[in-house]
Amino acid sequence: LSSLFFLFWAIVGAHQILRERLQYNDPPIAWIGFVIAICFYAGGVFNIPTDQSFMVYSLMYVFSMMLTYVAMLWDCGNINLYRSWAFSIKKEDFSKAFEKTPKWLASMPVVVFFFIVTAFYLPGTSNVGQKVLYLFSFFLFFARDALVVHGLKIGQNSKAGHFGIWVYYLMMYVLLPWLIMAAIGLDDGFRQAVDVVFDLNEDINSLDSLAFFFPIPSDHSFVMIAPITVEVIIAGLFLKNRLNRL
Repeated sequence: LSSLFFLFWAIVGAHQILRERLQYNDPPIAWIGFVIAICFYAGGVFNIPTDQSFMVYSLMYVFSMMLTYVAMLWDCGNINLYRSWAFSIKKEDFSKAFEKTPKWLASMPVVVFFFIVTAFYLPGTSNVGQKVLYLFSFFLFFARDALVVHGLKIGQNSKAGHFGIWVYYLMMYVLLPWLIMAAIGLDDGFRQAVDVVFDLNEDINSLDSLAFFFPIPSDHSFVMIAPITVEVIIAGLFLKNRLNRL
C-alpha cells in the first residue's frame, strides 16, 4: 500500500512538472492534496501509544510545516510569481489568483489547521499554554527564514542567491549555536546572568539560549517567544529594504 501510495504521487508530480514545463497554469490543488495525504500517512504509519494520541496530530503539524517550508524555498526567488499573484488579487480575478498562488502560501492553511487541531488535543496540564506557545514558535522560525531567504533571493542572480542562503543556514543553524554552546561550556555564568537581567527566580536551563536558533521548549514563555520575535522583526526590515531597492 505504501508503494502504491508513493507511486501515485510520483505520477501526479511528474504530470504537474510536465504541465509546468508546457507553461500551463494549474491551481495548486495537487500540491495541497499531496501535503494533506503525506500528513495523514505520517500520522498513521508511526506506532503511537493510545494515551498519547495528540502526538499523531503534532506529527501532522510538523510534516505539513516541513513540506510548506520546502515549497517556500522553491518559490522564494520567483518574484514574477508574486507580482502576477498580487496583480490578479488587485483585479479581483480570484480564480486566476488561485492559479498563481505560490505553493507554500496555498498549503499554509493546512499547517494552520493542524496547528489548531494539535493545540486542541494537547493534554490539559498546567503547562498547556507553554506547549501551545512552543508549537507557535515553529511559525516564528518559519517566518524568520522565509523573510531572510526571500530577501537574499530578490534582486540577485540565481548563483548569488543560493550562496547567500547557504551562508545564512550555516551561520544560524551551525556556527552561531556552536559558539553559544562553547561559551556556555567554558563559563557557566549564563544562568546567573539571566537571573539578574530578568529577575527570574526559577531555574533557567542553559540550553534555553538556543531559542535564538531553534524552537526550544521551555517553561518560560519569554524564552520561547521573545528572541525569535525580535529576529522576525529584523528579518522583515531586511526584506523591506531589499524590496525598496528594486
